[in-house]
Amino acid sequence: MELKEIIKEKNQTGSISLESWFFRQGNLTLYELFCICSIIKTYNPKKILEIGTFDGLTTLHMAINSDPGCEIHTIDLPREKLKDIELNIAGGDKELIEKEGFEIGYHFINHPAGKKIIQHYSDSAKFDVSGYLKNFGFIFIDGAHSYDYIKTDTENSLRMIQDGGVILWHDYGSVIDVTEYLNDLSKKLNIIKILDTSLAFYYLVN
Repeated sequence: MELKEIIKEKNQTGSISLESWFFRQGNLTLYELFCICSIIKTYNPKKILEIGTFDGLTTLHMAINSDPGCEIHTIDLPREKLKDIELNIAGGDKELIEKEGFEIGYHFINHPAGKKIIQHYSDSAKFDVSGYLKNFGFIFIDGAHSYDYIKTDTENSLRMIQDGGVILWHDYGSVIDVTEYLNDLSKKLNIIKILDTSLAFYYLVN
């Protein structure tokens, strides 16, 4: 489905802000970033959760394109905690964590919009969701890409998403485990691939 079909009924207003974008392995494409910003502008969540901070480029753009009062939580695993992971991890994820060479979330750390962002350093499979049930209006899943992790992160996200909220996944169609899991899940939920991206979209109707 095209992005315009996803946002048309919400009558999106306002402009999208993009800054400091460059592509490194693990980042979204420029159009994918535009899609996320557009969806956030359209659905106007008051609380956002991101699973997989990485360099913080996506986190920063969620911050600068959300409501001034929006609170953003983002989770990532420090490389020194790699040995303590709960589930199986894909080889590509392990390589990215070990070779990052930058501070997690560095794009927003010294940015004015960073005051809206709360960084959690955790294995997402061990993250305590009990205090966040039905708490978020938008959740972006782009953490570990093994079947076990995408399943756990998604099941936790379905517990944390509010009625009328949006869940967005990255790497659908480009990572086998993500694709297989979401294909399985789409037999139960109406999950939509956004055209010309590796983003998959789910809207929890209220």
